[in-house]
Amino acid sequence: MSSVLAAPLAAGPVLPLSALPVALLAILPFLLWLRFAPDGDLLANALALLLAVALVLACLPRMGGELVLRPGLLAAAALTLAALPALAGAPYPGVALGQLATVWLAALAAQAVATLPRGAVLAALAWGLFAGGVLQLLIGAAQVFQLAQPWGLWFVVSDGLGTLFGNLAQRNQYANYLTLALVSLCWLVARRRLPAWLFVLLAALFALFLAWSASRLVIVFALGLSLLAAGLYLAGRRALTPALTPGPSPASGRGEGIVEYLPADPSTAGGSGACRVDRLPAGSGPTVPSPAGGRRWRAAPDEGSALTRMAAALGFAIVLIALCQLFTSQINAGLSLLGLPVDLQSGAGRFMDGGFGARRWIEWQKAWQVFVAHPLTGVGLGGYAAQSVVLEPAFAGEWSESWLFTHCHSIVLQLLAETGLTGTLAVAVALMWAFLPWFRRQNIGADALLVLGLALVLLGHSLLEYPLWYASFLMVFAVLVGVSPAAGWALPVRASLRRVGALLLVLVIAGQTLIGVTHYFDWVKWVVPSSDARENKARIEALLVQGANPSWSYDADQLLSNYLGGDAAHLMLKQPLFERLAAYRPYPATLTKLAMLRAHAGDAAGARDALRRAVAAYPATVPGIAETLAQEKAPALAPLQAMAARAHEAYQQHGPLAAARTVR
Repeated sequence: MSSVLAAPLAAGPVLPLSALPVALLAILPFLLWLRFAPDGDLLANALALLLAVALVLACLPRMGGELVLRPGLLAAAALTLAALPALAGAPYPGVALGQLATVWLAALAAQAVATLPRGAVLAALAWGLFAGGVLQLLIGAAQVFQLAQPWGLWFVVSDGLGTLFGNLAQRNQYANYLTLALVSLCWLVARRRLPAWLFVLLAALFALFLAWSASRLVIVFALGLSLLAAGLYLAGRRALTPALTPGPSPASGRGEGIVEYLPADPSTAGGSGACRVDRLPAGSGPTVPSPAGGRRWRAAPDEGSALTRMAAALGFAIVLIALCQLFTSQINAGLSLLGLPVDLQSGAGRFMDGGFGARRWIEWQKAWQVFVAHPLTGVGLGGYAAQSVVLEPAFAGEWSESWLFTHCHSIVLQLLAETGLTGTLAVAVALMWAFLPWFRRQNIGADALLVLGLALVLLGHSLLEYPLWYASFLMVFAVLVGVSPAAGWALPVRASLRRVGALLLVLVIAGQTLIGVTHYFDWVKWVVPSSDARENKARIEALLVQGANPSWSYDADQLLSNYLGGDAAHLMLKQPLFERLAAYRPYPATLTKLAMLRAHAGDAAGARDALRRAVAAYPATVPGIAETLAQEKAPALAPLQAMAARAHEAYQQHGPLAAARTVR
């Protein structure tokens, strides 16, 4: 191992100032510890969006010449096309438009990255992920050894029980980020930016903390990276062998690429045609015979050894991951002998104990049913949550976790359910367009292993959860799309028009994001109604004003519902609000109050249906539902009270699943 990695450190490319947001995107959004109700991810998402805006603005002067259609723009355009039909009837169309704006911002970020030298971008990304990963190790150590409270570490979120999740608030996301950092570490040592001894030390720490995260996804990441590294290494040995292959002259080595004009009619050289733009990696180019009859490489002469070093580093790291997964108990026992008590299970241990999550299978079935019912364009962005609760009674009592699944935990099925075949196929085409060119002979190397390794982690995680629905992970993925060597298609759009359009979009996004952040600091204080009636009245009036902004109407309405009960007072004002909320995010309190309001309005069947969904989807909340209904004396609520009483009795005797079966 040391003989492969041992080499003098090499200086990397100078980082352009415009690439600085790339490094910051890889660090800052993942470090935010301020996560409060009503939306614990709002500030992290906002910071990622603002950094993406900064990246686009920094690269805007570079976006001259012709508009080049790349994978990110294709995906954004197709998702917009798929989302439009559902906007007309959406309960909160402004939220869906905000999601589309985020997708377009990611596409613009990818376009911006494409204007920068690829080597500098990859260095910025790798250094950012590496630095962020080291910081997450320090934060994780404070959590594992329960140092946050004794040391007064106000920037570390800790449950006081030694649970490890970094500042990402969830074990699988923490494991995802550490794996991204570990892959980046392997690239840095392969590029001779870090010494081998530091790599060995940090790789061992990353592997240990990945085991302590107890994420079962680590096993998936390790297997996928093993296959990728082995495949690229074997392909690279063939691709990087000198060959006498005629072709055009090599690229300049700065990463700008070459432009090839294709005639519309292959049989003629004249006429109008499309312009295809190929980006070649720094230091690479097609193989050509030299004037002296010698041979040139398809990639930089050192690329073969760099790929070998990275594959070896990644293989070494994966062995460490396997050892830490298998011997977590022994490592914990050894640390306890040293006075550092640790009682954490590994992902392998959790996998042996509980499989890979029965609940996912239920959500996947529901997502497929939604797609079958809406095959072309789906139910619209954000529409799966309500459909999941509508379908839940059919699965009541099988397996319940009593929370709202806004996502089915599979990017493929989620896209099928919300965007249909239109959006899903377009995203699939865009992904293949962006990443398959890395497998071409002229592109195989350490850079390919870095980009494909990072993409594998993000996409592999997305098959079982939804990291790309967070702006922080999405913008990192946008950078990976932006450095693609794929050919683009030049479109005849004036540069000034493009710049104005991009500028308007990013300014609107930045403005709405800042508005949301200012509202958020009010909302965290308003989650629980005050005991002062005048204060509550002032809050309600403020929420009504804030809700007039379509981008934040749902958040304001959801908070407003905390101040409104299910009694018959102001029925004509309250029922439309709860109908909208239940059609978008049907939480248990929302459904319970909606059932009461429908009963007061004389809609007995609708009232029973709303309560049935609440009990089926959230059986653990049945005691609270029964208590809420029991406090009311209106005769119209008697059937609902009887339903809740039966479910509560079953809950007391046999638990939540039995309560859910009473409404199946």
